[in-house]
Amino acid sequence: MKIDFEITYDANKLARKMPKMVREYLNDGLDSLKKGSKNAIKSGNFAPLGEFTKFARKEGLSPKSNHKKTGSKKPLHYTGDLFRSITSKKRGHELIFNEYGIFHLGIKDASEIDILLENKKKSVVGKTGTAYKIRANSFTREMQDQFGWKSDRLAGKDVPVRDWLQFDDTIKDIKKGL
Repeated sequence: MKIDFEITYDANKLARKMPKMVREYLNDGLDSLKKGSKNAIKSGNFAPLGEFTKFARKEGLSPKSNHKKTGSKKPLHYTGDLFRSITSKKRGHELIFNEYGIFHLGIKDASEIDILLENKKKSVVGKTGTAYKIRANSFTREMQDQFGWKSDRLAGKDVPVRDWLQFDDTIKDIKKGL
């Protein structure tokens, strides 16, 4: 018995288009991550601010904000530095943001972030609990001396994880499209 197969397609055409398809997939995923992260910071749906942070904002104590006074209670939104720093580089498929954003995610090093577009969750890191502890420094000592805040209310206090590194809803369509 003899069986003949006839090939009716050309895999070379697919091979030529595949790099562009993968590049578009990665770039669209990067855009989704950038937009989702900015939306997460805008919405401010994180663990609430501590009492001292609310006080410091109201009194304009932060030198990083040029001593701007505000009643805003949105975490990660006060100076706008993290929000404005979120950019992307399509060529290297990189999301770039201020380094202190890493600490709010509850990780110590950006190499701990493993972004998978196939992830079923909106969040990239998905951590909860304590992000870091406030260290005693000249600012915390000054606040204690000037405003009577006890050092145990500042230094050593837990700062909760604020998981701002997220995809927006378009990631679902991007995954289906590939």
